[in-house]
Amino acid sequence: MIEPMTNWAWSWVVLALAAGAAGSEVSDHGLPGLGEEEIAQLATADDTRPPDEPALYPLLRNAAKWDPEAVRAAERSAATPDWSDVVDDAAAHRGEVVRVEGSYAGRQRRVELLRAGPWGEKVTEWGIVVGRGTAQERVVVVYLVNPSDAPVAPRAGASVRLVGRFFKTWTDRDAKGQQRRYPVVVARSASVVSTSSSGGAAPALVAAVVVLLAGLFAVRWWTRGTGGHRRQGARREGADRIDAGTEYDLPEDPAEALEQLERSAEG
Repeated sequence: MIEPMTNWAWSWVVLALAAGAAGSEVSDHGLPGLGEEEIAQLATADDTRPPDEPALYPLLRNAAKWDPEAVRAAERSAATPDWSDVVDDAAAHRGEVVRVEGSYAGRQRRVELLRAGPWGEKVTEWGIVVGRGTAQERVVVVYLVNPSDAPVAPRAGASVRLVGRFFKTWTDRDAKGQQRRYPVVVARSASVVSTSSSGGAAPALVAAVVVLLAGLFAVRWWTRGTGGHRRQGARREGADRIDAGTEYDLPEDPAEALEQLERSAEG
């Protein structure tokens, strides 16, 4: 006779099913899955503590194994979460593969961890602003695990994109000293989509430089022309005045005109 399963046995079945579901979710994006022990350790995350706690290290070890080609493919297939839901119920989203897309906040730090691993002794911390200009605007803190070389920080406001695993929320003070809850994501690397925050700034700068150079050329042309007239008048024997009204039949091309004026001044 088969005895009914106890509550203890059912709990292990539920845990195994949860582990399998998490693994299949990650495999959809071509990234290594989390093992049963890693899931159990991740579940101990405390959203009231700083990020450097035991629950962080399963995600660091996992992200260090990600293949760069698989990461780029996952950037296109992973979904951008509703960050409000993630922050409100962090435990329900812990370990999920998410896409973070926004603008670089202009802050990079090399954070030294309590434990070393394939990532070395430090990870690179970025702040990424998501939902800029909307009611959902917030900063996502990202730990980048790149064991070969740390990514170079782009300009503040540059568009960036990455795929990573959601870890926890972290309460800290912002630049104004106010308490904020930040989602923390662990990733291998990030892609810089655009290096400038405004597409119209560069053309305007180029136009300003062109106008400035044209003005400098005109001043130089006028100065050399009048100087040539004066030198020519001064060389005339017995001249009582400088003939500043001499006219030249100049070509229309500015470079040729300048060259002719210089030849006249020398002659």
